[in-house]
Amino acid sequence: SSGINAEYGQAKIDSLTQQLIKEKQGSMATLEQLDSATTHNMELDSAVQEATRKVEKLTRSAEKDQKQIRELKENCAESTVLISNLKTQLQELQKVLSVQENKENLKDLSDE
Repeated sequence: SSGINAEYGQAKIDSLTQQLIKEKQGSMATLEQLDSATTHNMELDSAVQEATRKVEKLTRSAEKDQKQIRELKENCAESTVLISNLKTQLQELQKVLSVQENKENLKDLSDE
């Protein structure tokens, strides 16, 4: 009777030992998955930080471009005003020259 109890006890110990080994293997696999996931998350975090830096750099560049565009628009507006003023002055000069030419023509005619 004690032999049977000893065999049963040993079988029970062996069974529990196998169960513990399987659970430990499962825990180890879970730890490896967690480690892998942690590494992957760190890589993703690094990639996100790099992308954020690039976006910030592009934003600064775009802001500089917009400032230059505003300055160019202002310069164009100033140039348009200057061109308009020059056209007006040119028209005034043409009038003066035309009057001068007419005077010279009249003088020539009166001299004849």
